[in-house]
Order: sequence, then structure tokens, then C-alpha cells
Amino acid sequence: MYRVSQRLLSTPANLHVIKSAAQYEALKLKSRALVGYFTAGFSTPSKLYESQFSDFAASNPQHTFFTCDIDEAPTVAYDCEVSDVPSVSVLPLGSKPDGSIFDKSDMVTIKADETLDYGNVVSRGKQALDSMPLSGEDSAPRKPWRFDPATGTTVPPLAS
Repeated sequence: MYRVSQRLLSTPANLHVIKSAAQYEALKLKSRALVGYFTAGFSTPSKLYESQFSDFAASNPQHTFFTCDIDEAPTVAYDCEVSDVPSVSVLPLGSKPDGSIFDKSDMVTIKADETLDYGNVVSRGKQALDSMPLSGEDSAPRKPWRFDPATGTTVPPLAS
């Protein structure tokens, strides 16, 4: 019991648990970068590295982090192009330093691949986040992303 309550009390404020696509879409409106950790109930490696992801979130309070069980919110996993668990998805949001807008092509999703090197998924996610140019400021309030029936995912709003 002590371990469970200790874990709940030590969850960083910038780490959210996503249970629906609506929660995920709402986070896109207020974050410079959205970093997700995808798990599944059947995946032992997902559980093993969850605390490593929590530490990653705690060390980056300027960004928004979330965990998502792919069985509870499959649309979110699909939108982040998750094909294996555990996976880390890094989605930069808003304006780039050159004034253009980040889109899905800037997203990076990391998985263990054929090597089954689950232990490096979170650290490779950190490297991806650290390499992204997130210094741009939004010129206007962000609008919700829109569903694109051609791809079956969400894309940034059209420029006005």
C-alpha cells in the first residue's frame, strides 16, 4: 500500500493520464510539445519503464506529458502512429522558430523495433525532444486540430 500511495503522490503535475481522444485534443491546444508514453495491460515492458517516463516528465516541466493505454484510447494511439508498446511519441506544437506551423510530419514515435530494446525507448524519446526547435512563439491562439478523412488522423488547422 505504501508503494502505491508513494507513486501517486510523486506524479509530476505535467504528466496526464489520457482516457479519451477529447483529452488528447485538449492538450494539443495548450502545449509547446506533447510527449506520450503508450502502454497496454498485457505489456510487461510498458510497466517496467513507466517510472523512467515519469522521471523524464518531472525533469521537463515546460512540456506536457501523458500516458495512454492503447486499449482505453485506441484513437490516440492511432493518431500518434503507435504500432508497438511501449512507445514514446513526441509531437511539437504551435509555431516553429521560422514562423511556420508544426504538423504531423514533425512528430517522432519511438518503439523498440526488432531489437526489442525496450530499455532505450524513453531515453530515445528524450533525445528526440531535445533535438526539436521549440523556441518559436505562437502568433495567435491555437485552434483545434481537425480530422482528415484521407489519412484517418488529425492535422493542424488550415491557415486563415
